[in-house]
Amino acid sequence: NDGAVKRTNATRFDSMKENEKIIAAFIAGAVIGGAIAWFLTSDKKEEMISDLKSTADRVKKEFGEVIDKGRKVMEDFAVNNNEK
Repeated sequence: NDGAVKRTNATRFDSMKENEKIIAAFIAGAVIGGAIAWFLTSDKKEEMISDLKSTADRVKKEFGEVIDKGRKVMEDFAVNNNEK
């Protein structure tokens, strides 16, 4: 009988955890929805979009430079290992 009580308590605990997840997801959705609504009605929407595009372009350029450097290092490594 003690095992049944433990299973019941475990089931309640699992149910509580599941309810907490649902509530957290609902709150997160409400926050995200509010942020999107604020963004879409903001007077500075165009400025924010422009800033995001500029940042994305800069990151893309810098990432490309890092990739190119990585390729060069790998090519040099391959050449040096083939010479040995």
